[in-house]
Amino acid sequence: MNVRQVIIKAVSKLQGISATPRLDVELILTHVLKKEPVFLLIHPEYLLTKPQLTKFKKLLATRKKGEPMAYLLQKKEFYGRVFYVDERVLIPRPETELLIDTVLGSLKAYVTHLPHAHKLRVGTPGNFGIRSPWPRILDIGTGSGCVAITLKKELPKAKLVATDISGTALTVAQKNARNLKANIKFIKSDLFANIPKSYKKSFDVIVSNPPYVNLHKTDLTNPRSIGLKFEPKIALQPAGGDAVSLIEKIITEADDWLTPTGALLIEIGFNQGKQVKKLADKAFPKKQIKILKDLSQKDRIIIIR
Repeated sequence: MNVRQVIIKAVSKLQGISATPRLDVELILTHVLKKEPVFLLIHPEYLLTKPQLTKFKKLLATRKKGEPMAYLLQKKEFYGRVFYVDERVLIPRPETELLIDTVLGSLKAYVTHLPHAHKLRVGTPGNFGIRSPWPRILDIGTGSGCVAITLKKELPKAKLVATDISGTALTVAQKNARNLKANIKFIKSDLFANIPKSYKKSFDVIVSNPPYVNLHKTDLTNPRSIGLKFEPKIALQPAGGDAVSLIEKIITEADDWLTPTGALLIEIGFNQGKQVKKLADKAFPKKQIKILKDLSQKDRIIIIR
């Protein structure tokens, strides 16, 4: 079969399974052929070899079951960099880039190079009060490491510490740190539990993209959410099912680890803004608290500073 025939036949098989069937097929095909996407356009008559066709069909069958493209290709772009991902970690989302934008916007005095400055979607919601020579940043629940590694690459002189309760997730994060040459201290920890006490009151910024999804209220048959079935449940939904339980715990315990002028930024669910702000008001009565919305105008980040 040639490229054109393979695409036509494969796209029909992904209808109703994927929200972007043709794009998925083309990505799988270029992955198998080890070619750039333009190759498919220029060479529609290219005949696949038997091994190539066999590999393509295997990946397509897996995609048909709903497995996310990022797991099939074992990579996902985040903030202009390619991260290795597999079933051990949550797939980085574009919405989480707002977390990066917000930190960089507020620590702009420390940004020595900002190759993605054109991507910044928010202004500076008030500069963070940094007391240390270089900002010390803690990433709680690092997963693939995309947030911590991106901050380290954009803020080379910052001191980064990243934790995760999952040892297998940390293995992936460490692999990404090596691939992208980011010097980060990784700690296996349930939130703050295993962080050395010597770090108390030392972090200028704490960031987190914790589990906050209620899977019981999520339609996993929808093409846009079916992939959640393949992602680690521990990275999606807090144990016990209370979607904001871990967010509440982070807010409650963060003050012990922040400098007096430090800031806490947490990614939240689109309908959790009011509830989370109430928790923050109680825990930090003297700090400024703001909910940032994403490009879809949905609640996405809470800033406590």
